[in-house]
Amino acid sequence: MIHANILSGDIEIDETVQLDMPDETCFVFAERAGLIEYLVDLGDAVTQGQTIARIWPSDRTGEAPASCKAARNGIFTARHIPGLVKVGDFVGLVAVPV
Repeated sequence: MIHANILSGDIEIDETVQLDMPDETCFVFAERAGLIEYLVDLGDAVTQGQTIARIWPSDRTGEAPASCKAARNGIFTARHIPGLVKVGDFVGLVAVPV
């Protein structure tokens, strides 16, 4: 027996946006280990210095999280799968429109 999945709602069609990653400032990496909490969604515009995620220590309570900040203006384009991160793990990508 074949079951068809039926999706409801309207199809959203947006304009294509060309993106570039001109240098290393596009990439954000974890400087601490812990549980990652994203503060922006994929596709959001971000500004240089904006906190895009926080890393909460997983081995102790009561300690403030480490902030992961965008090093440039752009569009938040890729991220780590939510959960635990280690030092050096990829946190996010900020690409710039061409």
